[in-house]
Amino acid sequence: MKRKIIAAATLLTSIALSAPVAAENLVELTQLLGTKTCPGCDLSNAGLYLANLRKADLREADLSGANLDRANLSRANLSGADLSGAVLFDANLSGADLSGANLMGANLSRANLANANFTGANLAGANLGHAFLGNAILQDAVLEGANLRGTIALPRGILQPEDHYKLAIADVQLGDHRGAIANFEQALDLNPEFAPAYLGRGLSHLQLGDAPSAIADWHKASELFELQQNSQGYEISQEFVKITEEAIAETRRAAKRQRFMNAVGSIASMLLQFVL
Repeated sequence: MKRKIIAAATLLTSIALSAPVAAENLVELTQLLGTKTCPGCDLSNAGLYLANLRKADLREADLSGANLDRANLSRANLSGADLSGAVLFDANLSGADLSGANLMGANLSRANLANANFTGANLAGANLGHAFLGNAILQDAVLEGANLRGTIALPRGILQPEDHYKLAIADVQLGDHRGAIANFEQALDLNPEFAPAYLGRGLSHLQLGDAPSAIADWHKASELFELQQNSQGYEISQEFVKITEEAIAETRRAAKRQRFMNAVGSIASMLLQFVL
């Protein structure tokens, strides 16, 4: 019992030092940590780093700007809570109820969101990078401007082909061409006639040294662009096929890989400007 008191006192001290919490907030913090029940409480900007809030009742609570970094909120009730701007990096929110919650601008990077309920939640501008979303419910959730790069087990149907395309372009800009190909392919799974995804995937194949796959993608893109009466896309696709095939022929004649790699760099730069 003495150890528990000391641990609680240490945590409360760290909370008081780590965030500008008002005096009245400390009473509610003490209530939360002691009982895990604090619906409607004002816990804005509270420091709850590593806090064990499993099954906590935080309905309608104000946790805006709170530091919940690595906190355990599994199966917590956060329905209607304000978590705007909160830090939930690597937090455990598995099975948590976040229906109707405001998570605008929150940092949920690498968080465990398995089986969490985000029905009607506002996740606009939130960072969900590399978060795990296995079986999470995102019905009617707002995801405008959210960072979904690297998310794991994102429920199918949440994103449109254009969304996967944007994620792929972000991967291309970061040099992650394998990740880009995965996102381009998800866009094509949803819409096999989404020509820009073939164009972009060709770029990533080329950057990974797979020129035949790049050329095949650009042929497919040119066919679709022609059917869709997109003359610019058709001409660009045809041009990249021509330039790449010429670069390959030149490489074979000169037996110098460097010339081909220079051509790859030039092609990639041109294509990136188009797909963006």
